[in-house]
This record gives sequence, structure tokens and C-alpha cells, in this order.
Amino acid sequence: MNEPLPPRLGFWDLFTAVHSPGTRWPGALRAALALALPGSVALLLGHDAEMLLIAAGGFTVIYGEGHPVRTRWRVMVVAGLLLVTGTVAGAFVGSVVWEQGGRWWLLLAALFTAGVAAVGAFVQNALRLPPPGSFFIVMVTGGATMVARLGLNPLEVGAWAGVGALSGLVLGMTSGRKAEHRAVDTLEKAVEDFAAGEASVAKLHQARTALSHAWNMLADAGVIRAGRIIDESRGDLVRRTLTAHRRLAALNTPPDDPEELTDTPNFIDLTRTAIPHTRPSISYRLYGSLHRHSHATTTAWKVFAAALAAAVLGIALGFDRPDWAIVSALLILQWGPESLPGTIRGLHRLLGSVLGIGLFTVLHLLELNLWGLLLALAVCQFFAEIFVVRNYVLCVIFT
Repeated sequence: MNEPLPPRLGFWDLFTAVHSPGTRWPGALRAALALALPGSVALLLGHDAEMLLIAAGGFTVIYGEGHPVRTRWRVMVVAGLLLVTGTVAGAFVGSVVWEQGGRWWLLLAALFTAGVAAVGAFVQNALRLPPPGSFFIVMVTGGATMVARLGLNPLEVGAWAGVGALSGLVLGMTSGRKAEHRAVDTLEKAVEDFAAGEASVAKLHQARTALSHAWNMLADAGVIRAGRIIDESRGDLVRRTLTAHRRLAALNTPPDDPEELTDTPNFIDLTRTAIPHTRPSISYRLYGSLHRHSHATTTAWKVFAAALAAAVLGIALGFDRPDWAIVSALLILQWGPESLPGTIRGLHRLLGSVLGIGLFTVLHLLELNLWGLLLALAVCQFFAEIFVVRNYVLCVIFT
């Protein structure tokens, strides 16, 4: 495929570009409620300081979005356990830091959080996890290193985060239309967009990603297994996916497959237009990335170096929140639509980060009380979930 040079995008173009045709507002509403409802109860009961810890566990609901009900609970349980474990470990490290009292003891918190960010980046890239990946786990773990100043012990911190995780699990299991139906709808829309416009690697990548996601959703939902339909009541979804698969294969037969040019292929062979037999297991992907030249390992080292450098610089300048520096570095290095040209991704990261700092400054100057802070968290979480994988600039602003 002869890919034309990307057009020079203006400020408004960066704001309005959409990189995924999927609908996300139901999940965004659940994510906002998972923060707002238990946080409101905590404030009404007089647990002001604990409100943020409950919100930290509430991020569990985000990880269940886009998964069929059959597997969603397992994904959220794993995410909830990681969030709670991260808060306990972070609070324990923080208690050591604040007992010592010296500013340079913050390096211990920085080293711990940077290590968590590096491990998270490795796993995220090895398993090809979609956004938000490890971001919220790293953010919560790093933030927990600071809660020792609230006078809470690590086990108490984990208990409050567990309340939030449980509420997120309950809300996450209340869903409207099934994920496998939405995945097939998104696939058909992505293939139609590719067929209607000029041939481009970006549109092809969107369509192939939607195809891979649709097959995975059908497998997770128990519709297909071992290359055959096992739930005939939803067999129409399989036939629609096969039709879209074959149409995409007919539309695109390049001599040089653009998927070979990326570090994160979708593991879809367009020449084999049949129900997939299986997909790489978690252990296979992790083992395949245990090499110093793998994309996952390289990214992990980049994240660790950038995160630790940012934290050390912040401590040297007299700041006492190295975790903020680390999650900011992780956000810029790890996120962004891979289907976009590198120059445009760079513009997205720069513009989103600058405007995000601007939004943070406005909220800081407003001097919000705890109720206002809870509302701001819920609203930002809603819009971050709306725009993740759809518009990177707006997603970074709210994140």
C-alpha cells in the first residue's frame, strides 16, 4: 500500500479527530458512579480523608469495560486485587519514608513507584492490553505512598480501597447491551469507514483492530471455541463477523502488509477468512517478551528511566510528590493511538499534557471543598473514559 504523507493538522483538527468508532458513554457513566456513590457515602459518614482511598479502589470498574459478562467479573477481580495490593504496598513504603522525615527519603517512594510503572509497562505491552492498561494501578500505588501523612496504617488504607473496589465490581456487572454485540457493530462500522474512504494504514489498522477485538469478544462470551460455533443462539454475530472479515480481506491485499511494520500486531491473518481456532495465551505472550530487545522490555526500561529521572529532578527542586512526576511520564510514554503517525502522536501528547496542566491549575485555584473535589473527580473520570482510544488530546486533559 502506498501510504500518502499525513496532512498537517490544525489545532481544531487535533481536537475533533476520532480514532475509534465505538460507543463508550455507558461505561463512562459507570466509571463516574463508581467514584461518586461510595465517595458520597464516605463523606456523609464523616470519613473525609478516606474518600480518596475509596475512589482509588473504584477504578476497578474501568477494567471491566468492553468485556463480556462471562469474563468481566474475572478481569475486575484481578484489577481490584492489584489496586488494593498497590495501595497497601504503597502505604507501607510511605510509612517508612515519613517516619524517617528527610526529604531525600522520598527517593525510596520514587524508586518503588518507578519500579511498579516499569513492571506495569512490560506487562501491558507484552499482553497487548488496551487502555488504560497499568496506568491507574501505578497512579493509585504511587499516591498511596503519600497517605501516611493522613495517619492511616497500610491495612486500613487497603480496607478502604477494598470498599471502592467492591463497589466498582458491583457497578461493573450492571451492563446494558452485551459487549459482543457492541464489538460486532464497531467492526462493521470500521470496515465501512475503510471501504468508503481513501485507503490508508490508519483506517486499515482501525478495521483490523476491530476485527481482532470482535473475534476475542465472541470467544470470551462463549459463542465460539476451537473454530466452531458453540452457541447457535448468537450464531448471527459470528456470521456478521465473518462477512466483515471477508469484506476487509477483499478490500485490502497489499504486497507489503503494514501490520509487519508495527510492534503491536493484531494477530489477524486476513488471508484466513474462517473462525479463529485460538489466540496466544498470557504465558506465551509474557514468555515471548522476556528478551532484552523486545518491545515490552524496551518500553519498560524507557518508562523506568524517565519516571525515575523526573522524580529525582522534582525532589531536587524541593517538590514532595514524586508520584505525580512518575505517572505523568508514564502517561506520555505509554499512551497514544499507535495507528497515527509519530509526529501527530507527539503533538497529541504535548497539547493534551499542556491543556491538562491548565485544567488542573483551574481546579487548584478554585480551592474545591471535598464535595467539589469528588464531583471534579467523577466528571474527569467520565470524560477520560469517553475519550480513551477515541481522542488522545481530550483523554490526556481529563486524565
